[in-house]
Amino acid sequence: MAQAREPVFNGDVLQVRLGERGPGGEAVIHLTGALEYGTHRALQDVITPEASAGALVLDLSGLALLDSSGLSALIHLERRLRAHGGSLRLRAIPAEMRGVLHLTGVDQIITVLPEH
Repeated sequence: MAQAREPVFNGDVLQVRLGERGPGGEAVIHLTGALEYGTHRALQDVITPEASAGALVLDLSGLALLDSSGLSALIHLERRLRAHGGSLRLRAIPAEMRGVLHLTGVDQIITVLPEH
């Protein structure tokens, strides 16, 4: 009998890695893999408003999949951070995901940093 696959945040499905600090001192977190139904709760569990302490930038350059559950997780994270005086910004978004963010209006809720 197959076992149910548990969402992971540091495995082969979704990796969450703290990166460098941005120019304004904001924490930069790199996401790799899939932010989708099976992994979205892991993102919410790992990144707490208290842990990010202010501004947070998510680097999506390594993200291969973003579904509606992943979009919802990003919106919920942004709202939690804002409620604690923080902010969320997205950077290095793959082209196909930029279109999804625009069509769904998520880019009106979460700041999307321009490409360099």
